[in-house]
Amino acid sequence: FVGVKLAARQHFAADGGDGVLVAQHADFDLARTNHAGFHEDAAIEGARILYVEDSILVQKIARIALRDIGGFCVEFCTNGVEALVMAAHSMPDLLLLDRNLPDMSGMELLKRLRRDAALKNVPVIFITATTDTQDLEELRKLSQMPVIRKPFNPKFLAGEIERCWQSAVV
Repeated sequence: FVGVKLAARQHFAADGGDGVLVAQHADFDLARTNHAGFHEDAAIEGARILYVEDSILVQKIARIALRDIGGFCVEFCTNGVEALVMAAHSMPDLLLLDRNLPDMSGMELLKRLRRDAALKNVPVIFITATTDTQDLEELRKLSQMPVIRKPFNPKFLAGEIERCWQSAVV
């Protein structure tokens, strides 16, 4: 996927400076760069996301939030090994990673994904229930993106992801 232009949304999340997102209301339009860093202008509708989440309930909620509300093409997997295989085959535009997976941590998964030359520049957003501030900061530094906290509001999830994506290209 070369690049995306974020469509206007009524809801997005703002980073309060600590990497933790808080729901806000606004409209915005954003041009995104491709994985190599070049400015591109294309529609985000249909952007391919791979969400690695072991909770089936969270997957169901995120599917509605991201596909139906956000217009993203989303695939799910439940563990790190499955994610490594799916990411290599589907070449997603964005990865969403849970911090705690059954077979490896989300941080370990990200380190392994970064070893693949084709995936090393794909943006990654952690979505986690952790409340530990040091852990949240470590996730933010590792992914170079804001962290989305669970439980998330399904109405705002697509906008929060767009906001995080925006922060990666500013």
